[in-house]
Amino acid sequence: MNTALIGRYHLHIKQVQTLLETLQDYDDATLNKQPAPGSWSAAQTVQHLLKSETGVLAYCRKKMQFESNFKKAGIFSRIRVGLLGIMLWAPIKFKAPKVIDTENLPEFSRLDDLKAEWAKTHKNWLDFLEELPEKMADKAVFKHPRAGRINWKQTFLFFQWHTKRHAAQIRRAIVAAGK
Repeated sequence: MNTALIGRYHLHIKQVQTLLETLQDYDDATLNKQPAPGSWSAAQTVQHLLKSETGVLAYCRKKMQFESNFKKAGIFSRIRVGLLGIMLWAPIKFKAPKVIDTENLPEFSRLDDLKAEWAKTHKNWLDFLEELPEKMADKAVFKHPRAGRINWKQTFLFFQWHTKRHAAQIRRAIVAAGK
């Protein structure tokens, strides 16, 4: 068990819980209202974040079943993650990977269901991290679509940046929904 990684992941859990708490003030109709044609509703954006995090865990579990020769993340990984951070802060729109894009997001979601699903995902991540062998703690297992292979700390940093970026999108969707 790597308590440092678990601690880093807990920072992300707190961030998600805070985001979900802010959504408690709105009804499901407001959260599911699209701000404009072709734009994600607040609920769809939450669903995108959730699917992203769940998908990363599934990917890492699968990779670790079939591979064992993972390398440590080096200087180039840090540079790529830094560039990813800049990209996530820039007001540039990115196409989401197909598995977590519009076609794979439900048109309507209940906030209570999203909260329960995210709690389950967080538990699954914590269980995974509890079982993660110490020798894997600094390995670059996750292959980010734009940043390439990154280690666990970098993965959790991506989760935090990704959530922060989309939290702003969620706020804009709620404002556009008239609340």
